[in-house]
Amino acid sequence: MLKKAIKMICFMLLFLFLLAGSAYILRGENDIKQRFAGFYYQPKDTLDVIYIGSSPVHPYWAAALAWDEYGFTSWPLATNVQQPAYAIYLLKEAMKRQHPKTVIFELRMFTRPQASFIEDGNYEAFVRNVTDNLRYSFNRYSLIKNTVKPSEDLTPYYFDIIKYHSLWKHVSKSNWGYVRFSKKDENSGHLIRDDVIDLSNAWHDYSDITESSPMPPEQEEVLRNLLDYWREKRIPALFTVNPYTDIQEETQKQFNYMKAIVEEEYGYPFINFNLLYDELDIDFARDFYNGGHMNTNGAVKFTRYLAAYLSEHYNLEDKRQNEEYSSWNASYETWRKRADAAIETINTKVKEGAYDE
Repeated sequence: MLKKAIKMICFMLLFLFLLAGSAYILRGENDIKQRFAGFYYQPKDTLDVIYIGSSPVHPYWAAALAWDEYGFTSWPLATNVQQPAYAIYLLKEAMKRQHPKTVIFELRMFTRPQASFIEDGNYEAFVRNVTDNLRYSFNRYSLIKNTVKPSEDLTPYYFDIIKYHSLWKHVSKSNWGYVRFSKKDENSGHLIRDDVIDLSNAWHDYSDITESSPMPPEQEEVLRNLLDYWREKRIPALFTVNPYTDIQEETQKQFNYMKAIVEEEYGYPFINFNLLYDELDIDFARDFYNGGHMNTNGAVKFTRYLAAYLSEHYNLEDKRQNEEYSSWNASYETWRKRADAAIETINTKVKEGAYDE
């Protein structure tokens, strides 16, 4: 009986393993899937910095450029319209495989009331950007159980083969590389964008705003829980608000409120890059692809500034001469060619006045 039970258990485990791999292959291929598979592809304990947040992260942070100029490794665990509640689960997922020297959290989404996420017409797609790209684990189960809105049927989130089973006819050759949730991301997590709009008359200088306004109370609770959890880990952290032009005066007051919590109450550094336009040398006619996000030309400026800050303030070893990290040199060369092509396209559009808006 014992042998029969062991065989049955082994069969079920094998079945679940194959089922999980099959579901991941069936999902469509996009930059978010590539980014998370690229994270799992990284060898354990080789990433110095993890960057968690929403869409103000992956078009901004070019890990390959930071490597080339300062020799530390990094990765963005970022998705579009990422709900604040996901941050702690993504942090836990990262910590399973990596022991970073610091973790960065981007906080723009923390100004949004939770109801706005739930009422969004793309709610399921934005949720699945996270849930579908995590390996099957108790952490993934907990994220779904604790964050998906109660009115949703959770079963298709737990077992996403239910949603994707009919896509087997459309599986491309490249998708087979995702069978273990792991595949090299040629862009090192960075979303390269070559579109550009002229925001010369759209930006606002709110550096004189010193008042504070409370953030949504449910997101303040999430932020404090995240800060409490991270303080227990005794690992350095950095909190940022990345630059954009759609910022409003009231939003700036909420960022001031967050800054007081992060810096004064918990002692972590907080950088609001909307107060550092000059330091970043932002060109509002060249560096954005919409009012909320930088393109690759802006990303180079942002990455260089933040990478210099990280190198100066954190104990990040320069590993450029370490043979064990030589693959990052090849990753940089690939990224550099693609980024240069994007920047050339941006420059041509600006020169000809052929903006994307």
